[in-house]
Amino acid sequence: MNILLHINDAERFPMLRSNIKNLTKAEFDGTITVVANGGAVKKYYEEDERKFLEAFAERVEFIACCNSLAANHLYAEDLPPMIEIVPNGILEVVERQAEGYGYIKV
Repeated sequence: MNILLHINDAERFPMLRSNIKNLTKAEFDGTITVVANGGAVKKYYEEDERKFLEAFAERVEFIACCNSLAANHLYAEDLPPMIEIVPNGILEVVERQAEGYGYIKV
């Protein structure tokens, strides 16, 4: 089973961190993917969050929406290297669900 965590609100990042920690502790061998869009993409740029992202980069796929980066006047080249950029975050969410990912809105 694969799990998709979707976050679009920067205020929900503590819940995202908690979900990731709990999932990685569980006996779970599927893929964990985080798709951030809206204001949540801003958190990928914060130093404290970067440390968390680095700690889980081997176990979790982190994705940022290109449209949200542009809307928030953020630059792809300033993202940590473990962040993948997709053209449209919502479309990515829908495509992952079509592939059978379990969807969790954070």
